Amino acid sequence: MIWDGRFNGALGLAGKLATAPEAQECVVRNWFRFAYGRNELDTPDGCTMDTLMKAFRASGYKFRDLLATLAETDAFLYRRVNAGGAP
Repeated sequence: MIWDGRFNGALGLAGKLATAPEAQECVVRNWFRFAYGRNELDTPDGCTMDTLMKAFRASGYKFRDLLATLAETDAFLYRRVNAGGAP
C-alpha cells in the first residue's frame, strides 16, 4: 500500500508515489483515457493496457516513453474519429 510509512514534505510524498504500483497504474490508466478518449473498462482494451504498463515499467516510468508508446499502439493508430475531429 502506498501510504505505509512516513514521508517529509512534497518531495517525500512524490518519492513514495513514484514507487507505488497503484500510482503507476493510475498514471497509465488516466493517460490512456486522455489519449484515446474512452474508458478502458468500456471496451476490450486489456491487451493495450498491458502493453502500456509493461512499456512504462521497462522505461523506468518515464512519461516521455509512455506518451510514445500510447501513440504507437494499434488502439491509437486505428481509433475511430468523429466527424468533428474529436476522438
